[in-house]
Amino acid sequence: MASDLKKWDVLRKPIRLFSKGISVPIGLNDTFGPRTTIIDARDLGYAQLILEGMVDSRSGTFASGETVTVRHICVYDDGSEDYVDRSYTTTGSAGYSAAGLNAEFYNFRHNTKIPVAFVVQAKTNMASTSVTLTVFAMGWVW
Repeated sequence: MASDLKKWDVLRKPIRLFSKGISVPIGLNDTFGPRTTIIDARDLGYAQLILEGMVDSRSGTFASGETVTVRHICVYDDGSEDYVDRSYTTTGSAGYSAAGLNAEFYNFRHNTKIPVAFVVQAKTNMASTSVTLTVFAMGWVW
């Protein structure tokens, strides 16, 4: 019996739901700003992340011809990454969910790699911006 205990070790730490929103700095002149970690399962003592939904919320004022690009980055336990870029020209919110089978969620359900973190970067094509960006993420860690 004692030898079977090790295979159930995963049950010592319960699956945890998370919902988090972070303000993301926007880089200027078509250069991505700093990497902003929305959630890292390892920082919470967990080994894996499953992203169920995300929202890019843009406020402020877009200048004429301004485009803000948001890079959603999936970080894997081996240090490799995948990303998807989304571009916006207006304020508002855009939500993406696992049910919609968006490209980001394929990354967070990779068949050979373990996703551990969701990181975001943003940029504008202008020299200055009055746009602000908040990225929300919802999902599970275990």
